[in-house]
Amino acid sequence: MTAVRHRKTFLFVSTLLALSSFQMAGASVAPSATTLANQVSEATAATALTNSELRALPTLNQDNFGTYLNAHAPGCLTFTGACDFGTITSKVNVVVFGDSHAVMWLPAIVALYGSDHILLRWRPSCGAAKIPVIDLKFHIVVPGCEKWRRESIPVINALHPKVTIIAERTSHTTGPSGSWTTDAQWKRGLTTTLKALKAGGSHPLVLGDIPALEPQPASCLSINPTSIQKCTVQLATRSMSYRGHVAGERAAAHQVGVPFINTEPWLCDAKRRCPAVVAGHFTHADWSHLTMTYAAYLSQVFRAAVPAGLR
Repeated sequence: MTAVRHRKTFLFVSTLLALSSFQMAGASVAPSATTLANQVSEATAATALTNSELRALPTLNQDNFGTYLNAHAPGCLTFTGACDFGTITSKVNVVVFGDSHAVMWLPAIVALYGSDHILLRWRPSCGAAKIPVIDLKFHIVVPGCEKWRRESIPVINALHPKVTIIAERTSHTTGPSGSWTTDAQWKRGLTTTLKALKAGGSHPLVLGDIPALEPQPASCLSINPTSIQKCTVQLATRSMSYRGHVAGERAAAHQVGVPFINTEPWLCDAKRRCPAVVAGHFTHADWSHLTMTYAAYLSQVFRAAVPAGLR
């Protein structure tokens, strides 16, 4: 029991240190939604990387959720199903539920709920929506996802969390037939999960998926350091595989009557142009995940977007 208590204390202290190091590194103060919108708009007019951005570019791929977990909760990378953050001794529970897209929001989530006990319940490539997850390399259903999802819901409900934050990757997904997943399919699958959580009193909140970038940001910026608009993504013209199912997520949340947060304005301007660098921060560590630095940078807009009753 003592060893477990020490491990949980380590996770709590490490998480606080991570957030402190982000601030001590001289990063910009997390902006309001209005300020961020202006910064995103300005980023679509930028032409070249600054000297500081050029120096940071070689480590861009390391600013990811895996590095974050390895530094602050290494046991979480064994995919045991759940990890603790925030104030471990708190009797108030907050659950983060989904795949790696749930993990990548931890800096913003811990900034808001750090005084609560935060339980991260995740599995790689396994989303919260009840849909088959297909391995695109081997064209088979990823084993274990359905069982993990089915077993997770009663565990989450038993905690009586004040909020269960759902986040998951919705782009680059296919059904068993090999055709791309549709918004209607995503809506049905997520609706099933939301109903089960809501019935158990878990107060679900859907954090909409972020836009996927095409091409890979690190390689694109390395090739085009003086013409970085070549790395800005136009959502309307992305190839089908990179288009997500935010519409399906929003529809499911509306049908069940739970809050939905649209994250697109945090990364794209009013014309749906999504730059790879905003206010000196790289937005994506790879084609589908936020950098942990940018997730922390979004802490204030995340806080403001969460309904007051769920904070």
